[in-house]
Amino acid sequence: MSSHDEPPADSPGVAAGLRVPHFAASRAALDALHALRRSRGRQVVVLSPACARVSVAHVHTEADYVPRPGEVRLGTLAHCPIYADPRSVETCPHDGLILDLHAAADRRGPAVFVTRPESAAERQERVFSHHSHIG
Repeated sequence: MSSHDEPPADSPGVAAGLRVPHFAASRAALDALHALRRSRGRQVVVLSPACARVSVAHVHTEADYVPRPGEVRLGTLAHCPIYADPRSVETCPHDGLILDLHAAADRRGPAVFVTRPESAAERQERVFSHHSHIG
């Protein structure tokens, strides 16, 4: 898993004071994002309005993306800005979200990105990894 990169607090569009879940990506999602970046340029991840068990995450070329009214930048993941509607983020019950590829996606076709809650094992790995870097 790869953690998100924290945006500077003064970045334009970053939601100040918003409780934002920890973002990470599966190896498959990272590989797909890197492939898209190599072939199409920098990408933007847009979270779906619903923070359900599994939600579709839309990935767009940054040059073609214009945030919708109300969308804010939450941070970055694999050098890709993450955008969402802050109302969805505020109601999200999860402490951590994982960007992943849909299991049924045809590997020969375009990648279908989803977000899912961080598993207990992934959370434990994140917490222990963080503490091992502190001490």
